[in-house]
Amino acid sequence: MKAGLNMKYSDDQDRMIYGKTGHTLWLVACGLWLLCMTAVPVLAQSLPMVKIYVPRLVQVDGETLTLGQLCVIHCEDSALSEKASAVAMGRGALSREALVLDRQAIAARLAAEGIAASRVEFSGAEKLTITREERLASPAELLAAADAFLKENPPGGAAKWTVVKPPPALAGKCSAGQGTLSARLVRGVPVGQAKVEVTLIDEGKAVARAEILYRLQYNVRQAVATREIAAGDTITPENVEVRTVLADRPAAEALPYGRVAASAMAVGSVVSGGKLKAVKPALAVAKDQAVVMRITGPAFTVTAMGQALEDGQVGQCIRVRNIDSKRVLMATVRADGSVEPVMQRGEGVSPSRPSTDQPNGTHNAGGPATTKRSEDGTPASREETPALQDDDTAPIAVASATDEGGQR
Repeated sequence: MKAGLNMKYSDDQDRMIYGKTGHTLWLVACGLWLLCMTAVPVLAQSLPMVKIYVPRLVQVDGETLTLGQLCVIHCEDSALSEKASAVAMGRGALSREALVLDRQAIAARLAAEGIAASRVEFSGAEKLTITREERLASPAELLAAADAFLKENPPGGAAKWTVVKPPPALAGKCSAGQGTLSARLVRGVPVGQAKVEVTLIDEGKAVARAEILYRLQYNVRQAVATREIAAGDTITPENVEVRTVLADRPAAEALPYGRVAASAMAVGSVVSGGKLKAVKPALAVAKDQAVVMRITGPAFTVTAMGQALEDGQVGQCIRVRNIDSKRVLMATVRADGSVEPVMQRGEGVSPSRPSTDQPNGTHNAGGPATTKRSEDGTPASREETPALQDDDTAPIAVASATDEGGQR
């Protein structure tokens, strides 16, 4: 029993010893943790910070970019500043491309190179846009330059133009991203279209070009029926109104007034040339009509009677039969209803010899003669109506002739 008491005492003593030791260890651990929590900020404050200013937009060329090309870096530790500036940020932007970097991406690249985020202090923009060192002209800028040019130089008298297809953005390497736009008209384009070339110019040199295609419309006069028009009606200002409309092609069609409708047209119909026909001129000579055949020269006039073998209008050649000789010849219809024989090759007009059986040596070629007298009663000229000879060489003979002084 004594031994059992001694054992119990020994167990209680051990518990006291171990309990005190565990408590001590716990206190030591808490102290170490507090020491670390207070020492780390102090240590961090003692290390130099990397200050980075992030701009909104950067234009830079190159296949690969570094942080020093994109941002402004400041650090009291020059070695650390150089290290941060040399951090690779990936490939450069392509033409007409815009790359975007945010602060988180920059911090991640720095952390990968051993610069902790706790030692980085950002300022400036939240995101950085990276483009090439070039002038990027938007489609709106190109259209504005082309439209301004067309307003000052309308192509072919066009009244309106419409873009067929908007152009893409135009990019060109320009100093400091500057440059001007110039436009000109491209020749050799089909009717109804226009092509404008817009050029990006930097320091007097063309660095990029773009072409813009337009569809043109023209102001044309169009005749429109204002009332019902029956076939055969004459077009007049009372039944047709001329309006100005836009058309895809320029037109120079004459006004339809005076022409005849070939078919009926409703109100509002466009009166075009295909729906009209010309007024048939009135006949000056009708078929089987007796006509006077006349040839007039500088000092003579020859007339004879004939019969028209067909209808004829003024200026038209028709067949005419000489009533006396029965010979058929071609003659031109005159406005007064007479006809003028058409001289054929080998034919001519020759005077006949005067006969002694007529007074004053006058020759009668087969028809009555008339003498024109002046106011004082003296013979001025003599005109006869002879029969046209049926001769191979001289089908028409002169019946009367006078010289310039009126003497035969």
